[in-house]
Amino acid sequence: MIFEKVDERFRGHLSKKEMQQIELKILKHVVQFCDENNITYFLYGGTLLGAIREKGFIPWDDDIDIAMPRPDYDRFIKTYKNSERYILNSYELDKTYYFPFAKVYDNHTYLDERTTQRIPMGVYIDIFPIDVFDNNKFRYFFNKVKRGLIHTKIATVKKDNSLLINLLIILGRPFTFWIPINRVLKSMEKNVRKIPITKSKKVGTVTEGYISSLPFPYENIATIIDWPFEDLIAKVPQGYDELLTILYGDYMTPPPPKKQKTIHEKFFCGYREGYTE
Repeated sequence: MIFEKVDERFRGHLSKKEMQQIELKILKHVVQFCDENNITYFLYGGTLLGAIREKGFIPWDDDIDIAMPRPDYDRFIKTYKNSERYILNSYELDKTYYFPFAKVYDNHTYLDERTTQRIPMGVYIDIFPIDVFDNNKFRYFFNKVKRGLIHTKIATVKKDNSLLINLLIILGRPFTFWIPINRVLKSMEKNVRKIPITKSKKVGTVTEGYISSLPFPYENIATIIDWPFEDLIAKVPQGYDELLTILYGDYMTPPPPKKQKTIHEKFFCGYREGYTE
């Protein structure tokens, strides 16, 4: 569903298939950069699941996720060079950015998700850092609290939310108004850098905070192998079976039709004025 009010410069709502093709081009661009600069990455989350089960996109999925061990993620942020078309966004580069992971987006496109306060961006792929789970419950609890503060600060009240969620957003907003998100993100990252990732038994997207933040053995990602994804040969963890089982359970069995839908909410996306591809 397209939102009621969209900037007139952005016309031509993209279909899910068109979005997938744009995302695939971004992925190819990022993969080439990683290969040329010896940066370790691998398909992650629903994209990894799709690669293993479908050899490409899950049919109803509308995004691409990749992950990198924290040292490689840091190198990617520091060395990636924006082009006219493909732009890297992360909180290290933009103080108004509020995600604890990076995105590379297509600057020829426009995307309005309206699930949180808006960041001007186009169709993108997500890039998650893989960090250490150090079994320090106290430290991990405070990271969860910090994530909650960020979500409360950036979330929007929507009719699709439950009454309780909207009430929490309204009541929590005054307490988070003065919280500097950039400083909170830096604090979260400081907590997960205590132990080198190769010295940890459990790792994951610790700062991200959703289902894919569940811990899994480091051995699952210690070796990376080639795997087909659509018309691209990409990288996946050799231990993908255990990793996907931890994240999704019986991942080779598709969900029932009523659950075959994206986890992302309604948005408008199209090409910017003057661009058609």
